[in-house]
Amino acid sequence: MPRSRIMRAIDKVREAPPGRRFEDAHERQRIRRAPIRLTVLGFGIAFTLAGALTFWIPGPNFVIVLIGLAIVAGQWRVAARVLDRIEVALRRWNDERWDPYPHKRRAVVLIWLVVVAALASVGALAFRQGWLPGWLPFAD
Repeated sequence: MPRSRIMRAIDKVREAPPGRRFEDAHERQRIRRAPIRLTVLGFGIAFTLAGALTFWIPGPNFVIVLIGLAIVAGQWRVAARVLDRIEVALRRWNDERWDPYPHKRRAVVLIWLVVVAALASVGALAFRQGWLPGWLPFAD
């Protein structure tokens, strides 16, 4: 797929009203031939499961799960409707919980920065002191 075609598809999803985005995208992207459609659906499910099963590994696993769900929603109307409902619920939750209190957002970002800095410091100290187990490739 050319990049401009992908960007147009993303723009169409963004322009659609919340609560109809994924179902409208499903109507545009649904593959009509059953064998190809089932193959794409299987690929989306496998992508979602692979991302979900690797949550314990550092990396963009949540993004992989979302991409898999988007692939599934493109071929399965039920998944598209579920994603539309989840989007509306998350927007409502955001409007009720985060928007009235912008200081919460700053506090969460600050806490994450402190935690990441502390973990990096402990890791650097363990590396310098030779406390790392010998099976790690960078232990020596």
